[in-house]
Amino acid sequence: MGSILALLSSVCYGSADFLSGYSARRVSIGYVMLFNQVPALAITGLLAIATHGQLAGAADWWWSAAAGVSIAISLPALYMALGMGPMAVVAPVTALIGIVLPVLFGVLVAHERPSLQAYIGFLLGALAVLIVSGAEHGDRNAEDNTRLVKGLLLAVVAGSGIAATYICLKQVSLQAGFWSLAVARSVSLSLLIITALFSRRVTLEARPDFRGAVFIAIAGCLDASGTMLYKSALIYSQQLSIVATLVSLYPLTTVVLATTILREQLTWQRVLGVLLALSGIGLLVS
Repeated sequence: MGSILALLSSVCYGSADFLSGYSARRVSIGYVMLFNQVPALAITGLLAIATHGQLAGAADWWWSAAAGVSIAISLPALYMALGMGPMAVVAPVTALIGIVLPVLFGVLVAHERPSLQAYIGFLLGALAVLIVSGAEHGDRNAEDNTRLVKGLLLAVVAGSGIAATYICLKQVSLQAGFWSLAVARSVSLSLLIITALFSRRVTLEARPDFRGAVFIAIAGCLDASGTMLYKSALIYSQQLSIVATLVSLYPLTTVVLATTILREQLTWQRVLGVLLALSGIGLLVS
C-alpha cells in the first residue's frame, strides 16, 4: 500500500509540475505561486481538521515549519526551471537530486537497511533519470544554451529543496497526521507572500487571465494531493529511501505530458529511461 500511495503521489506531482511550469512561461512566478499555494493550503487544512491529528510537541512544529521553508524555496525554483524548459530535461534532473539526498539520509543517518533488490531499484531509477535528462534535443543557439544552464541550476536548487521537504516530513511523529502539512503550507505561503510584496515588479508583473488562474489552482490541488499521498505512504512504509525514490519518479508524468501536449521530442534515450524507471518501480514495489 505504501508503494502504491507513493506512485500515486508521483503522478500528482508530475501533473502539477507540468501545469505550473507551463503557466510560468506566460505568468509571473509570484502569481503562479499564490494561485498554486492558496488552494493547496485550503485542502490540506480541511483534511487536517477532518482526520483529527495532533502535533505532539515542539519538535513536530519545528520540523513542519522547516518543511514549509523548503517548499517555499523548491517550488518557485522548480516552476521557473520548468518555465525555461525543456521540461523533459529539467524535471528528471530535479528528481535525481530528490532521489539521492533522501536515500543518503535514510541509509547514513536513519540507518535504514534496504534489501539488495531495493538498491538495484534505486540504481535503475537514478539511471533512468540520468538517461532522460541527457536526451538530445538537436542543435541549440547561444540563447537556448543559456536558458538551459539557468534551468538546470534552478533544477538543482529545486531538487535539494524537495529532498529537504521529504526528510523534514519524515521527522514528524505519526500522530501529527496532516497537521504537519497544514503548518508547512502555512509557512510556505506566508514566506511567498512576503517575497512577492518585496519584489512585486519581478514576481507580479504578468497577471493570469481567468483560465490561467484555474489551471494554476488545479496544479495547486494536485500538488497538495501529492504531498498528502506522500505523507500517507510514509505511514504504511517506514523506509524513507524507498518512498522518496518512488515519489521522485514524477518526471515520467511530466515528460509524457510535455511530449503529448507540448510536442517535445521523444527520443530513444527517453524511451529507454522510461523502461528503466518502470523496471526500478517493479523491484521497489515487489
